[in-house]
Amino acid sequence: MAPAEFWDRTQLYEQVWKQPMSKLARTYGISDVALAKVCRRLKIPLPGRGYWAKPVYRRPKRPPLPAVPDMPRISRPIRRKLNSENAVPAVVPMSDAKQAELALIQRLEKFEIGSLDPLASEPDALVKRTCRALARGSTDGRKVLCPRAGDTCVDVRVSKQSLDRALGILDRLLAILRAEGLSVTVASNGRESTRVQILNQEVRFGLLERVRQFRPDTETKSTNRFTSIFDRPPMEYEPTGELCFQIWNSCQNVRRGWHDTKHQTLEQMVYKFVAGMVRVAQRERHEAEQRRIDAERHRQEEVFRRKHLEELALLKGQIEGEELRVRRLEEAASNWIRAKHIRDYVIALIEYKTKQGHKLVPKSALAKWALWAMEQADRLDPLAESPSSVLDRRRELSGERR
Repeated sequence: MAPAEFWDRTQLYEQVWKQPMSKLARTYGISDVALAKVCRRLKIPLPGRGYWAKPVYRRPKRPPLPAVPDMPRISRPIRRKLNSENAVPAVVPMSDAKQAELALIQRLEKFEIGSLDPLASEPDALVKRTCRALARGSTDGRKVLCPRAGDTCVDVRVSKQSLDRALGILDRLLAILRAEGLSVTVASNGRESTRVQILNQEVRFGLLERVRQFRPDTETKSTNRFTSIFDRPPMEYEPTGELCFQIWNSCQNVRRGWHDTKHQTLEQMVYKFVAGMVRVAQRERHEAEQRRIDAERHRQEEVFRRKHLEELALLKGQIEGEELRVRRLEEAASNWIRAKHIRDYVIALIEYKTKQGHKLVPKSALAKWALWAMEQADRLDPLAESPSSVLDRRRELSGERR
């Protein structure tokens, strides 16, 4: 048991009028509610609501400490201070793998480039393939280049005017990934098909150009103000030249998009984008681990639920069996009492008939009736052998067999 000491009533009275109760309670290691209960037990007057929010000159005068004879002593636990041996570390130490990942992210986020000089003398092979595929392709309704069917390339969705810049940024990105030991693969010819393996997680990304949507002005305007929306000219699209990196993974609470701003271009954010992909991979790994833990928990809950249902089914069978035994016992006891009553009645009737002058001879009606009544009592009595009766053939009327 923890050691204890007693509250000093005078000292506590001075303290509660010098600082708020919540702050004073922390010094004693208890809550302000518990400290207020102690003050009420010691008959210590407390500041009213809003006392500490008022200016000093507007605070009411504190009441004196009332004298209470035979005040009981109230003990309080001693708050022990943690020493170096039993102190609990405030921060859980991070594993070596987590420290390496954090160092990689910090290094990538702090490194910024101002030019777009490639790290290698020749462009990456995947960049060349993407250039050829988009050059042979066509533009869609949004004026964005699309590769032909069968051409495999990186997920780049830009206009013809922004193609050279996009390929330069892509070349820089692939060079950084290659320097970090990461390779890019293209699963198929389609959107969201470009991915990189980071921390055993697939991160899907693409390079896009933002497109502005507008409705062209027409020279002739209808005078009818109730013109149908189907009479309006179709929407048109115009590439803005603003490029952006996009990560397609659906993880939450992590940044997944980088685009040109007034202060920074996308060329200056390549390293930050790689750091963002590492963060997304971390989040994906965390969510996968959380899903695995949730699935294991659900599996265990299902096992416990099934086991509980089996136990309930077994208990139900035991209860039903016990209830059946009880009913049979009560029925047997009831039949035994009924048989006893019948025998007593037969004996009393014979005595009554004998007093009236009837003789109990073997072939008399009274003897035959008494023998039949005793047989019926034996049929009810669970302790006697049941004689045969025509009632046993009742099942033959409904076609039942024994």
